[in-house]
Amino acid sequence: MTMTTAERIAARRQKTADKKAGNQSAYRFKQKKTTIRILPTWRAADHEDPTFFHDFGQTWIKDLDGNVLAVVGDAKMTFGDEDPVRDLIDRAVAGAKTDAQRKHYKDMKAKPRILVNALILDDKDINATVPQIVEFSETQFDTILKDMEEAEKAGDDVLSLTKGFDITVEKSGSGLETKYAFTLARRASAVDGDPMAQIVDIDAFIRAQFTDNARAINAIKAISQGESLALVDRSTDMSEDRSTRRTVDTNVEDADYSIVDDANEGGTSTKVDSVHVTDAEIDALFD
Repeated sequence: MTMTTAERIAARRQKTADKKAGNQSAYRFKQKKTTIRILPTWRAADHEDPTFFHDFGQTWIKDLDGNVLAVVGDAKMTFGDEDPVRDLIDRAVAGAKTDAQRKHYKDMKAKPRILVNALILDDKDINATVPQIVEFSETQFDTILKDMEEAEKAGDDVLSLTKGFDITVEKSGSGLETKYAFTLARRASAVDGDPMAQIVDIDAFIRAQFTDNARAINAIKAISQGESLALVDRSTDMSEDRSTRRTVDTNVEDADYSIVDDANEGGTSTKVDSVHVTDAEIDALFD
């Protein structure tokens, strides 16, 4: 069916909006207490799904030196759909010749994250009236939801712009020793300004993360063909009331991981040409 001029204009503007949203990075909590205000859904009032959060996963394809070859969203974690890159990594893990190679592929796989819009209220580097994308691990977000659920039972609307509740996030430690404590404010308060006018379209942000599947597949192909020739085997060791502080211990799933750029400290980005990879070529990698 041929698109009308209006539809072409709308599609082109949506593409631009997706690209703009995709260039944003998630806020990274600092080693201190940070007060945030989680905001209502970014979707239109008449949208069939008013959910204020979105599941998300992102795969970082790296060589053994930590150089980033490709970054792509994980469709299974984000939408519950089959994901060709995840499937390819699973096959690479199964076909790995050494423990080091097996661990390398496993570490590429996306970690489950939940994205929300939130105001960062007391970080001098962030405008407190402009919404930011904030990400949580599943365990962290469940802790927040538990407090929100208790507040809702008491008749409060935590997400209300006029009578909602701030949340204090305290981060301590680093890496696998990172811990987060979440405290829901005792009193309701109103937000300043009109944050919904600048709300981040998380749907658009996520769409922008699914444009490099061919690049990611080609990167895995390059790793499999190149590193299998001379792979150095490395060690594989590598509930309370609303006003109460809740602490979440970090484990592998909750490790200090972020979709922001500094998640790749120690590595550099390497160009990989986006070429078409056939099923036969993929199958041949694991013969």
